[in-house]
Amino acid sequence: MLSSSCIPSAIHAAPFSDWQLGAQIRPLSFWTQKQPAAAPRLILLSLGHRPQQEGFRKALYALQAIFPSQAPFILDLGYLPQPQALSFLLEQPLVQNSCLLLLDPEEQALPSLIKHINQQVASILDQNLLYQEAPRSYLDQLNIGPNLAFLGYQSHYCSKNSLIRLQEAGAWTQRLGLLQSQLSEIEPSFRESQLLLFRLSSLAQNGFLAPQSPEPNGWTNKEACQIMSYAGLSEQIQLLCLQNFRADYNAAPLAAKLLAQMCWYFCSAFKERLAEGIPPLQELQRYALQLPQDNLPLSFYQSPRSGRWWFSISPEEEAPRLLPCSERDYLLACKGQISERIFWSAQQL
Repeated sequence: MLSSSCIPSAIHAAPFSDWQLGAQIRPLSFWTQKQPAAAPRLILLSLGHRPQQEGFRKALYALQAIFPSQAPFILDLGYLPQPQALSFLLEQPLVQNSCLLLLDPEEQALPSLIKHINQQVASILDQNLLYQEAPRSYLDQLNIGPNLAFLGYQSHYCSKNSLIRLQEAGAWTQRLGLLQSQLSEIEPSFRESQLLLFRLSSLAQNGFLAPQSPEPNGWTNKEACQIMSYAGLSEQIQLLCLQNFRADYNAAPLAAKLLAQMCWYFCSAFKERLAEGIPPLQELQRYALQLPQDNLPLSFYQSPRSGRWWFSISPEEEAPRLLPCSERDYLLACKGQISERIFWSAQQL
């Protein structure tokens, strides 16, 4: 089914040096003709037709190699011209046992993704959050709850009522300006997310990505690459979808290079995944605090291995439930201040 649904890329015929990523990516035909001993760790798939999108693969394959020669490889499934086949593909063991990097320039994946978003913990990077407003948006098809994080919204594009409704339903929201002031604040949300939807219309000055609606404000290209790196490090994320961008890379070579570099940073960080999960308590450094104004027993935990932080608000006699947080959350608590993340998490318990 995979071979009949997907159109392989033509880039594999080009020669690549050992130091280039193209030497470590296997086309679909490699999987169908000769199955390796282990499934690929990363799968690349594009929705749409091949001629317009080959520029992205040319740019990606030419970048520096990531994995050691003996490491599990990246499998390129090529192109899926019929988006309705995506739901079937997502249910296949080959895909479910790997991490899927999906490129969806025209939002054709939304019907299939909505089902998965509603069933999983998901993070969505979008500038425009319209919920239960006119005009209708994809948010109205989601089961809004604590399983969803909406990151990087721009206040001038979002109605106050939409934000209130999302927050009252339990969703976690973070404004673009707050995250840009300290980008590492986005990482704890990724740590529990199984699916990440990154709408590239939220990039600033993105005329080469979205020529019909370029944005004066938004994520910078450098921030987009750093976000992809944070996503790659998360051992929970198994599906990353880049969406809402210009597909004709031949007419926009700069767009092809940016997308290639974003994917490269994701793959590079993916190689470094620690599979740490939540370490045993005895391996964590504990910092106990008592906030008198709230009578709140608050404990923070830091991993000496990764430097990541967790917190719990369980009484001493109970086994703590560790929730992801950042160093900023800890430093604010040391000053007697409760961060928005701690406050939101406490409400969900």
